[in-house]
Amino acid sequence: MLNVAVVGYGHIGKRHCNNIMENPKTELVAVCDPYINSKELPKENIWWHDFNEMMQTYLTYESEHTLDLIVIATPNHLHYEMVKMCLEANIPVLAEKPLTLKADESLELIRISEENNVPIFVNYPLRFLESVWTMKKAVDKIGSPRIIQLNALWNRNENYYDSEWRGLSDMEGGPMFNEFIHHLNLIKYLFGDIKNIEGSTYDFAHDYTEVEDTGIINFQTKDGGIGNMIYTVACPDQSFDVSLTVIGSKGSFKLSGLYLNELSMNGKLYEFEINLEHFSDVLESIRLYLDEEYWDERLCNVYEATSDIKDIESFYDSSKSQPNKNVESLVVKDLNF
Repeated sequence: MLNVAVVGYGHIGKRHCNNIMENPKTELVAVCDPYINSKELPKENIWWHDFNEMMQTYLTYESEHTLDLIVIATPNHLHYEMVKMCLEANIPVLAEKPLTLKADESLELIRISEENNVPIFVNYPLRFLESVWTMKKAVDKIGSPRIIQLNALWNRNENYYDSEWRGLSDMEGGPMFNEFIHHLNLIKYLFGDIKNIEGSTYDFAHDYTEVEDTGIINFQTKDGGIGNMIYTVACPDQSFDVSLTVIGSKGSFKLSGLYLNELSMNGKLYEFEINLEHFSDVLESIRLYLDEEYWDERLCNVYEATSDIKDIESFYDSSKSQPNKNVESLVVKDLNF
């Protein structure tokens, strides 16, 4: 039985808790959140308000349980210190993305992980979608990618940013860290590392945040292909489906649908059942590795996650050399339809 603690009991933390309890080979032994109400929890006598106190209790054998895995599902800016403490205590970690907000911090976590021989996993559940896995297995059929185009057009309204950390540059980091790192990782998972990253950011609608709401990223693949990624959280009333279109030397495919459940490959359309429980697949793959040393290649390791942080830093550094454009300079007014 794998004893698991979850730190952070927001929307994502609750999903992790449910998956842990539903897996017959994992047990939820602790939940930590400074704002937690014990009446919310599905189990009694497992809640903590203070992370340091929880860690001290388990490390000094004052608890009847040991910790085999800690899930860090806290706001982005808290990841580094919490993951570091887990590694120094020799406890494996599943961290929510982004692993950290700075590449230097991620590199330090790699050093501690290697020194203590303790694994870090980072939660990128898109890699576990059946449509993505099907594409991954068939990616050679389209040859070398020549053109990659990803569109991620989301709605994040003022209610979403009614938070102590979302929309703040030093806590959230921006949409590329908080939302669209998933899609950057997906591109690299399918086609390998990218290079020559540059782009620009825009502020169309979110004047109540410190970060951009839209961005354009240009890059090259290792084989000389070109790529473009457009993201926004400024859709006014709804989110649209994410789409990934790839033109290769031998064929093409397009992954689309609100839940990436549609795959068009070389002229054929494949529709997959919508699965919103792929967090459970991530958990089970980690359990298999920790219990049986079986590595599922869909898991994201700390080196891949750190590469993502470096790429996002390169993008944001590039965007600083471009004028940050706002709605006044970009929107054509008084359009008549």
